[in-house]
Amino acid sequence: MLKDQINIWGIVLAVVLFILAAFRVNVGYDYAEYVSIIQDPEALQRFEVGVKGLVHVLNSWGFTDPQYFFVVTSLFVIFFTCIAFRVLSDSWVMSLFLFVFLGAYFNGLNVVRQYMAVPFFLLALYYLSNKEYIRTIFFLLICSMFHISILMIVPWICLAMLPVKKYMYFVCILLSLLLTSFDMTSILQSLSVLLPERYQFYLQSTFVSGRSLLGLVKVVFPIILLVMFLAINDLNKCGLRERIFLNLLLFSICLGILFPGNMLVLRIAWYFDIAPVILIPIIYKQLKETKNKTYFTLFVGEYCLCYFILYYLVRNNSAIFPYTFNVEALQLKTLFVIGIFLFIFELMVFFLCYQREN
Repeated sequence: MLKDQINIWGIVLAVVLFILAAFRVNVGYDYAEYVSIIQDPEALQRFEVGVKGLVHVLNSWGFTDPQYFFVVTSLFVIFFTCIAFRVLSDSWVMSLFLFVFLGAYFNGLNVVRQYMAVPFFLLALYYLSNKEYIRTIFFLLICSMFHISILMIVPWICLAMLPVKKYMYFVCILLSLLLTSFDMTSILQSLSVLLPERYQFYLQSTFVSGRSLLGLVKVVFPIILLVMFLAINDLNKCGLRERIFLNLLLFSICLGILFPGNMLVLRIAWYFDIAPVILIPIIYKQLKETKNKTYFTLFVGEYCLCYFILYYLVRNNSAIFPYTFNVEALQLKTLFVIGIFLFIFELMVFFLCYQREN
């Protein structure tokens, strides 16, 4: 009964998140850019094939208002994220709440295409943790249809599979701290010729904010999580899933120390920043005593609240607030689009759940 109630709360949260994202107006730095690009077929050409195909289908069906793009992409992101958490996390509802309050959901309102890729990245990691490499490659290819940056992450994924001794995690963090004495941004800029042209402009001065207090503070919480996980686990007995996400967490910490506020690195690190969303339910499940579970919940909750207030309310980094809605978008055509996608999604849920049970 309790599990059913938790699932209901997860479904309610998912519906609320869909509504907030689907019917937003001028919310997020990139909202206006997406609207202008969707209305300009020539500008749309620089997008990946999955996004171009989506816009083409919407236009061919008569859904030419850009708001429908946000309706469909929001439904797409929320649903597939829930599916990924359902098969990958020890508590998909807890992961969904963390997805919101650790910032990933609101980041997705800005970088829509990249967060269309994120749930398939998670599904790729799920199959990777089960050593199903063909399916892993399949889902990574789906990722690339929405954001080509996933190809820059493939080497990191391979590294994440490697077994690492406990002391090496601390060595990597210490080494990252020592390297901050150098101008790492300048070094990165000197290597920019190795990057695809579409990402080189992120190394221009307008996108390089240098060191920020918030950027440094953001690595403290992941470090504490990493220490907690290492303290209660024998890495020799950990599964491949735990190893992969622990290593992704390490990558997130090191990049956060070396390049806080650097937009190019942030775009890469967003794939790694999802690690706590999976690791926190694992740690919570491993804690045996009720009081320890309570302390851990309070610790995570306090951090999430402080992070949310500082990042989105005080600094409003992603231009999320004030939140405004497009009420006129709630029309019969919108409900028709939602109905079609829900039907397709139900078939995929049945397939994934059946596959997991067998």
